[in-house]
Amino acid sequence: MVTTMIEVPSWGPVTLIEAIWLLSGLLALFVTAFHLSPLYDDWITAKSTGRVVLEKTQWGYLRREVIRMLQGVCLTVIGVYAAAQPSPIPGPAYVTPVGLVLTGVLLALSFLVSAQSLLDWRMREQVDELIAHGANGHHKPQEEA
Repeated sequence: MVTTMIEVPSWGPVTLIEAIWLLSGLLALFVTAFHLSPLYDDWITAKSTGRVVLEKTQWGYLRREVIRMLQGVCLTVIGVYAAAQPSPIPGPAYVTPVGLVLTGVLLALSFLVSAQSLLDWRMREQVDELIAHGANGHHKPQEEA
């Protein structure tokens, strides 16, 4: 069976594919790390209010962000490991179609992790805005027809 090989650029021992793996993991780490500190502060503030629902909600946001950060760590470890391994074949670097699919999947995972973080961030901003304007979960009474 003959496997199709596609030549990819490389910089020393690091190929473009390995660089993409590493950078996608770092992207996920950066986005989640940026959001982690404010989430922790919000959770501490919520705990001090004595409002259990608010505390549990903030804890859920914090927990999800920590999980996303760990996903970013996993993606980064894959990139670091791949970049640190010497190529088994001297000369130009090649990738197979399966390697391209794996690269696409890892890149998609990184974008999904970052998107989850950004969407949660936006939702928290919207909830904060609603609370600031007095719309804290109470429904307006229905007008009689």
